[in-house]
Amino acid sequence: MDDQPGIIRIFLADDHRLFREALRHLLNAEPDMTCVGEASDGQETLRLLPPLNPGILLLDVAMPGMSGLEVLRQLASSHRRLRTILLTVAVSDDDLIEAVRLGARGVVMKHAATAQLLACIRTVTAGGYWMQRDIFLERLQAALGKQSGSSYHLTPRELQVIHEVLACASNHDIAAKLGISDDTVKSHLSNIYDKLGVSSRLELAMFAHAHPFPVPLDQNLAGSLDALGITPAPATNSHPASKGAGEDSPNRPHRKKRT
Repeated sequence: MDDQPGIIRIFLADDHRLFREALRHLLNAEPDMTCVGEASDGQETLRLLPPLNPGILLLDVAMPGMSGLEVLRQLASSHRRLRTILLTVAVSDDDLIEAVRLGARGVVMKHAATAQLLACIRTVTAGGYWMQRDIFLERLQAALGKQSGSSYHLTPRELQVIHEVLACASNHDIAAKLGISDDTVKSHLSNIYDKLGVSSRLELAMFAHAHPFPVPLDQNLAGSLDALGITPAPATNSHPASKGAGEDSPNRPHRKKRT
């Protein structure tokens, strides 16, 4: 079944055995999903995951020994096709921001409804993001808002690039509109990220709406997230996920920052 086209291959990393077993049965009951492997800690995840080639990693943030964030950090550069969804009871502001910077595509609370987890997996598989939007926006804006100063020494061209990014133009589209090469767009984005202290288009959008720029920003914050593919997670209820039943630009440089 797991080799059939259209089947979402999922690896589950969580230190609670009963939770893993319940979640495995839940996933395998879905016609378009299969759990291809599981691990109880970070080291085991790094050892067992690569040969199984899953498309989705469901990763517990708080595992003993090596944390989920450390696993994500080590996987960030070596498994680019792997999309990670964090499973957590609670997550700090710093951990949430760090997870996004390391490439996490979704965050699901362990007390979330089953339907939310399944929807998250499908959304992330399709190339989107899944966050509990109100919490995510509040925390990300607060983190980015700590960066002070009204002058970021941005050039007029960099401001044009920012405006196009907020309009969700691809690197190629920006290059065509501004009459420059794709590589020049990447260079501008790299400089912008350095100056603003961000590392992805998502963070750039958050920063732009938390700080005024002398460019016509005609999208509100929620609109920018919609266009970037950030799917809002509905309000959670009391049923655990295990018991209920933005796409990134492909034109990114070979460095950790995402352009």
